[in-house]
Amino acid sequence: MDGIQPLLESCVHSSSINNWVDVKDSLRNVLAKESDFKSVVVGPFLQSLNEVLKSLAEKLGSDSEDSKVLQGCAAESFRCLRQACALNSDVQSGLSSCPDLLENTKLIIEKVHSLDSKSDSENVLKCSAQFLGNTCASNTENQKLIWDMFIQQLRLLVHHPDSKVCDYTCMLVHTCLSSLGRTDQSLLTDPLAQDVVLFCIQATAQQDVEWGLYVLEDMLRNDLFLSTLYAKMGHKERVLLLEVMLAEMSEIPGGTEDGTSGQQDGRPDGGQSEESGDGGGGGG
Repeated sequence: MDGIQPLLESCVHSSSINNWVDVKDSLRNVLAKESDFKSVVVGPFLQSLNEVLKSLAEKLGSDSEDSKVLQGCAAESFRCLRQACALNSDVQSGLSSCPDLLENTKLIIEKVHSLDSKSDSENVLKCSAQFLGNTCASNTENQKLIWDMFIQQLRLLVHHPDSKVCDYTCMLVHTCLSSLGRTDQSLLTDPLAQDVVLFCIQATAQQDVEWGLYVLEDMLRNDLFLSTLYAKMGHKERVLLLEVMLAEMSEIPGGTEDGTSGQQDGRPDGGQSEESGDGGGGGG
């Protein structure tokens, strides 16, 4: 029997009457039953969380007194989705058939991003980026979906002053571009895409943001990368680019007899579970 669904139905009811403390408690109880994510019934699971996100999207920003608990509920909702995508590929695949949930995620990101920086907004933004990263991990259909749908939000998040928000956003960008940057050679004709990619590289060169390095490696496989973005790079970004290119060239002599490299591409795909990132059901 699905032990998660009754808790989620309780969340939906509590959100409908604005009992957000109970919503948060129920979501934490859902996370405590993590093993049940592997056998969850995908349709009702996603629909219930969508109802909670819809209520949150409507409520956030309208009542400052409830802002902290509302943001806590949003973070817990994204943690549930993050873990479900990591543990159940059917949930991950089912998200493409649940556009309302993704639209409500967009609205929450935008509303939370506009809140006072002294609030708990960073926690929500980190969890949302991790959820979207797990949505895309090893799923090329979702990679294109999330890139196309969230490009505006990626631009907001990658420019966020919190270094962890920036890093997790670079993780998400890398997860999308690990295949899309190579298969869609026209991707960098979009000025928004140029800005997102360039700032990921700048964050790595100037702030030592780890995931931006993988974005740079992804884009070296795109024919428009150098002609489009090299002139926009500063000195540190150009030095980093040269170092990465030299590192990749140094692997060529170690190739196999047929001339191909014997080393597999070991770059991570950005998927995260509770053991990584913000640490799961507690604080960010």
